Order: sequence, then structure tokens, then C-alpha cells
Amino acid sequence: MRRGVWAIVLSLLVHLVPAIVLSSLSLLERLLPAPPVTWEIVPAKRATPPPLVSPASEPAPPPKPTPAEPASPPERPRNPERPRNTDKGGRIGKPAPPKSPPLRSLHGIGAESIEQDLGLRLVLRMGEVARSPHRQAVVGLLGAFPDSRLLVAGSSVPSGEALAEALVSSAEILVIATTDPSGQRRSQTALVAVGQKLRALYDQITARRVPTWDDRELLFDNPDLLAFLPRPVELAVPPAGSDALPPDAGTPPPSPPSLTAQLPLLRRSLPKTGPPLVAEIFNVQQRLRLRGGLPTPRLVQLSLSADTDPQVHGRLVLGSAAEAGQLRDAILAIGDKLRGDWRFKLMGISTLVDHLLFEIKDSDLLVKGFVSGATLRSLLGLATGALQIIPSGAPPPPPDLLTPPPSDGGVDAH
Repeated sequence: MRRGVWAIVLSLLVHLVPAIVLSSLSLLERLLPAPPVTWEIVPAKRATPPPLVSPASEPAPPPKPTPAEPASPPERPRNPERPRNTDKGGRIGKPAPPKSPPLRSLHGIGAESIEQDLGLRLVLRMGEVARSPHRQAVVGLLGAFPDSRLLVAGSSVPSGEALAEALVSSAEILVIATTDPSGQRRSQTALVAVGQKLRALYDQITARRVPTWDDRELLFDNPDLLAFLPRPVELAVPPAGSDALPPDAGTPPPSPPSLTAQLPLLRRSLPKTGPPLVAEIFNVQQRLRLRGGLPTPRLVQLSLSADTDPQVHGRLVLGSAAEAGQLRDAILAIGDKLRGDWRFKLMGISTLVDHLLFEIKDSDLLVKGFVSGATLRSLLGLATGALQIIPSGAPPPPPDLLTPPPSDGGVDAH
């Protein structure tokens, strides 16, 4: 009898305590620590239209006469191709090493506008991810993305996590490219997967429910390329200064450019070798800004290995060496904050920057070291929970059909 009572009490506690905590937002805010870094995204500035009437140009004043100077001999051109270093002894050294770390650029993958304003590229080598101890955490993160849940809505693939598991098992390379890392807009993300076993997955997700706002196209290029790409934006009117006349009312609109024709070039742009994870974040126009007076990088390059404790290799490009030093000091201060707050220890990310080294080269902040496997899995778990809150925007399933009326067994009323 006592065991039954204790079982009921424990069951009530297990169900009531989380409900009380989650129902009280003020209590939840006190339990969760404030994020160590926050940011904001500034809307893109609209191009200023030219004035209707150009101002009259004033004639330039005539140049003032200057006294004649003796002609100087022409300066010998310098050879910038082989810079050499000299030490105090005056000896000629080897050519200077490159300033940037050996991180490969992913140029050519995704829209060109990624490198012009604000954009993200991510390349995953699925074979190494599948063999790593972090496979399940990566699958959970990929399955939580709104686009993963959107692609499986209405198909025979049961969930976004099942889609991610199929990609890890069937793809060799997965590329994610977007011009809107904030996720505030729709139809900005492109997904590309390469693998010899992807045809069956493509056949499954072609039966998906497509929302009206999604302007992307799901394509398969034999024998191994699966792509989910945005259609190019068409101009309704000719651009300013163009001699092209608007089409007549009876003229059919021109057909949009074929995305299929771009697939061979996209295939050739994929890097043949590289680390298991490579990411590039562009912030050329400084639209993404760190708060708290922190300098914001214009470019971030990051690579991770597939080890139990993944090796980290990163590069952050800032405006000057002073900004690089300021950001390095801020990251070290964030590390102290993570270690000093017991809530970050419970979250499993208190040692996030403990094993990383930071070096300043000109205006670049270079990062080398490793992250513990437990910390990486905790970080991926937190990101997965945050992504699951974002709605995918998939249309609701169609209503169930009404059951047919009972038949009369074929008896004729007449």
C-alpha cells in the first residue's frame, strides 16, 4: 500500500514541477541566464533614386600657374610579387607567409549576393559526420530547421529528424546557403546534397505539400545531385536606362531561367576535399551588429573536425587590429562569465572557450584549439531547442474525407 502511495506522489511531482516552472515566465526568466552575446539585424538601406532634374554643373576654375620644378628621374617600379623580410643583421629571409589561415573559400556555392551583403554558407561532409560521436546531435539540429520540417510536410518522411537521418546516411556532401541568416524572411535558403543513394529520398519528398509563399524548386540531377533552390527573381519592368520596350499585352511573358541548367556548374563548385564542417558568414554591409559596443566581424570562417573533441580553426575579419584586440578581450571576458555562472554549468557550455587560443594578425582574429565533445553536444542541443520554436510555415493537412453513405447492397428500389 505504501509503495503505491509513494508511486502516486512521485508521479505527481514529476508532472507538476515542470508544469509549474514552465507556466511561470518570471520564474523561468530567473532560472535561465541572460545570453552572453546579443545582436541585432539592421534592415537593408533602399537605394536612393536619382533626381528628376540633374543640377547644372558649374565650370571648373582654371588651374593656377605653378612655378616650374626640375624634372625628377622616373621611379623604378617595385616588384610586389616576392616580398622578403630582413632581420637586424640585414640578411634576406624567406617570403612572408600568407596573412590569412588556410581556410578554403566556398565561392560559387549559393547566390552571389551572399558575399555582397549578409549571407551564410555551411558545408557538411556526411560520411565523416556519420562516423563521428556527434552524429545524433547533428541529426537533431538539422531536423529542427524549419526547412527540414517544411520539406517533409505531406510526404512519407515522418519528420524533419527522419529527413536529416536519411541525408546523413545517403548523402556525401550537404550544402546550406542563405541570404537571410536571421530567418525573418521566407524562401531564402538553398539546400544541395550530393550522394549516390539520394534518388529514393527525392521520390519520397516530391509528394510534399507546397505552401503558396515558397518560391523554391525541388530538383534532382542524375545520378547524385538533390537541390532545393530559390527561383530567380524576375523584373516586372525593364531597368532604368534600358532601351528595351515593355512587351505588348498579347505577348506571353518570357519563361524564367531554368534552374536545371545551373546544376552542372553547382556540382563543379562543390569542394572535393575539406574538413567535416566548414562555415562562412558574410556581413559585408555590417547589417548584423553585436550589441554592448562590441566590434562586429565583416567575415567569419570556421571549420571543425570530426574528433571526439573537435579541433577548431577560425578567422574573424574586422576593421582594424584595435577592433580585433577589443573582440578578443570581450571573448575572454565571456569565457570568465560562462565559468562563473552555475546556470551555464548546468547547461553544459561553461567551458566553451577554455581550450581556444586567439591570435591577432593585422585586422584578423585567428582562433585555434578544440572544444570538448560534451560542450559541443550541449551547444547543439540548445540550438536544436531554439530552432524547434520557429514555425516551418507548412500548410495544414487537407481535411479528412467524409465516410461514404452505406450502400444498399445493389438492391434496385424499383
